[in-house]
Amino acid sequence: MITAQFYANPPEGWRPARWQPRTAVSREATTRDYTVGDAMRTWRFWLLWVMLFLSVSAGIMIISQASPMAQEIVGLSAVAASGIVGVISIFNALGRVFWAWVSDYVGRARVYFLLYAIYAVAFFLLPHADSRAAFTALVAVIGLCYGGGFGVMPSFTADFFGSRFMGGIYGWILLAWGAGAIPSPILIANVRQDTGSYLPAIHIVDIVMVCALVLPVLALWKTPHEAPPPGAPAMRPV
Repeated sequence: MITAQFYANPPEGWRPARWQPRTAVSREATTRDYTVGDAMRTWRFWLLWVMLFLSVSAGIMIISQASPMAQEIVGLSAVAASGIVGVISIFNALGRVFWAWVSDYVGRARVYFLLYAIYAVAFFLLPHADSRAAFTALVAVIGLCYGGGFGVMPSFTADFFGSRFMGGIYGWILLAWGAGAIPSPILIANVRQDTGSYLPAIHIVDIVMVCALVLPVLALWKTPHEAPPPGAPAMRPV
C-alpha cells in the first residue's frame, strides 16, 4: 500500500523512446480504450475469462496433488515427492516471464494455443511417467504453462480493450483464477477417493485441454471496422 502511492500515470499519449508496436501483436490489438462496463458486455471479455479459468484449472489440479500423485505414479517417498512441489513453484515463476516474452513476438492468442497444446501432451504422458526424472519434467512443464497463462493475460486484456482501463478490466478477469481453483482439485480428489486412482481425472482434463484449443483460434478472429461500444472513449494511437 505504501509503495503504491508512488504510482503515477504518464502524460497523455506518452510512449517510450523509439517504441514501435510489434506486427504480430498489433494485429490483435484494439484501437480503442474500453471502460470496464463496456468490456464486460463483449464476448471477448468472457472468452478471456474462460481461457484463464481453464488454464488455472489444469495447472492447479497438479499443484494441489503433486506430492501424493508422485507417490502413486512413480512410487516416490513422501519426502522425495515434496520436492516436486518446489520444482513446480520455480517453473511457475519462470513461465510468467518466459511466455510473456514469447507473446511479444508471436502474439497472445498463439501463445495460449501453445499452452493448451503443451498441457494436453503433458497430461497425456503424465500417467506413463516411469521415473522420477520423467515425472518431474512433466510437472515442471505444466508449471511453466500455468505461470504462462498469468504472464500473458494482462497484455492480452490490454490488446483487446486498450490500456487505459486495463487494471479494472483485468481485475474482473482475474476472478477466473479463484473460480478455476475450485473444480479441478475437487474433481481429482473425488475421483481418487472413488476409484483409487488419479488417472481418470487426468484423462478428463487432457480432453478438456484438447477441446480448449478452439478458444485461442476464436481470439484471433476480429470483426473488420468494429464499431465502438456506446460511450467508449475516443480512438487512441496504436
